Amino acid sequence: MERKHCWCGERHLEPFSPDYWRCPACGTLVLREWPDEPLTEVADQGELYSKDYYLKRLPEQYGYPDLLSRARSDLSERVLYWLNVLLRYRLPPADVLELGSGHGGFVAMMTEAGYRAQGLELSPWLVAWSRELFHIPVLQGPLEHQNLPPNSVDVVVLMDVLEHLPDPEGTMRRAANLLRPHGFFLIQTPDFREEYEYQDLVAQQHPFLQQFKPEQHLFLFSRRAVRLLFERVGFSWVHFEPAIFAHYDMFFVAARQSMSPNAPEAISEALERTRGGRIVESLLNLRMHHLSMEGDRQEKEAQIAYLTTMVEERNTQIAQLSAAVQEREAQIAQLSAAVQEREAQIAQLSAAVQEREAQIAQLSAAVQEREAQIAQLTSLLYQYQQQVRLLAAAIRQSRLFRWARRLRRWQGIEYLLASLENLSK
Repeated sequence: MERKHCWCGERHLEPFSPDYWRCPACGTLVLREWPDEPLTEVADQGELYSKDYYLKRLPEQYGYPDLLSRARSDLSERVLYWLNVLLRYRLPPADVLELGSGHGGFVAMMTEAGYRAQGLELSPWLVAWSRELFHIPVLQGPLEHQNLPPNSVDVVVLMDVLEHLPDPEGTMRRAANLLRPHGFFLIQTPDFREEYEYQDLVAQQHPFLQQFKPEQHLFLFSRRAVRLLFERVGFSWVHFEPAIFAHYDMFFVAARQSMSPNAPEAISEALERTRGGRIVESLLNLRMHHLSMEGDRQEKEAQIAYLTTMVEERNTQIAQLSAAVQEREAQIAQLSAAVQEREAQIAQLSAAVQEREAQIAQLSAAVQEREAQIAQLTSLLYQYQQQVRLLAAAIRQSRLFRWARRLRRWQGIEYLLASLENLSK
């Protein structure tokens, strides 16, 4: 049937994806097509979380390892990661209840560390399997059906369980009733970031898409939603720790009041009190060493990636510089050709200038020759002028001139003398 309201009570839900609504009030994704009957009991005859689910559906449909392989890998990875955070907020001995304990590896590890831990599962087959595998106490059936006294538990753990609960507020309220005054929740669940849009997740092939499992995940919580949920059940202090799979999970502690982490020395002292605790401490130290080495490896890989990027950038720069050098060489070749062309033009102009200078020299020589001729002519003219002056003077002093004046015939002679004087100028 189609679900039209959120766990928080909001009934005006917005479309988000083909399978989920988005609640504007708290930021939770709500499954659209709701199971007809909320799953509370499993008879291991094909139901969700039955024997077939763990032995067939998980490996065949989702590609997960079989349950035994998963238990083996979880012990050295996520179980130690969760235990390390649990130790920071509550030292053993303490009473711990894990809802949805699965293969039981975390309950077993907590027991070794000195906690009085027990699990809870819906499948009778899985309860029997985990009891036999790890020799741990595991309850069977929903939490609401368990005869557990109030104020009897120090920590309630839910690892990848909250998103499966049909009534998360009701179940958390029941769990809160079991917790002692200083008890708290330790929870891992998918982390729906409210800035996500479905189209963007699909376009990016975001890892969070793996959490869209309509058969299993009824609610996908935002951080705002889990704060509201636990505030409603009286646990207003919510502190987010780094999740082991931070790209799609959140991991947090919820308590009635603020808590301070335990010192490493106190954790070590608590673990060294028991044989199992010392083994757990060695495993934790080994994991920390492994994480340190992994961090060093990742740092080296990051450095290698950085240097590789730098080399690629340098190669790109070298290629660009080579192209620029080739371009400059082509420009230099063009300029050299232009220079040679100009030199040829200059040579032609120099030849023309030399030709003009030769012509000028010839003209200068001709001018000098003409000037010499003019000087000779000028000298001759001067001589002629002197001779004419002498001739005119001689005429004026001659008897004929005196005689002509007496005879009053001197006008013609005067005219002749005037002409001679003009010639002498």
